[in-house]
Amino acid sequence: MAEFGDPQVIVADFTRVNPARRGARRLLLTGPIVGGCWAAVLIITRAWAWPIPVPARITFGLALLTGIGLLAAAALGTRYRHAVHASIAGCLVVIALDTLMVASATLAIPSVTQVTAGAMLASSARIALSVQTLRPILTR
Repeated sequence: MAEFGDPQVIVADFTRVNPARRGARRLLLTGPIVGGCWAAVLIITRAWAWPIPVPARITFGLALLTGIGLLAAAALGTRYRHAVHASIAGCLVVIALDTLMVASATLAIPSVTQVTAGAMLASSARIALSVQTLRPILTR
């Protein structure tokens, strides 16, 4: 203890530099931007008229809320392992939802506009960011 200091200070420092927390924070910061891009696409293409069943819409919304909750738990958590597990799950949810949005837009929208291409690019960047976040977490 004389050399390293108080154990609680050491744990707090490890928690602060946890790559899972940093990655979760980056994904939380990019969420509103990507969401705004997709909102513009959905409004422009009048997505409310698409033949998507209500249970599928509810499931997507619940998955989105779950992903946000997991990333928030990872970003704000004070326990190292809980932050790691929440971040891994949150990243996987982000990858799944962004992949689903890109695939759905590809299949449902007859012609890709600049707005759609921008949203697809934003989702692709977020998928890459999620993978980049997962890499150091899973290699430890």
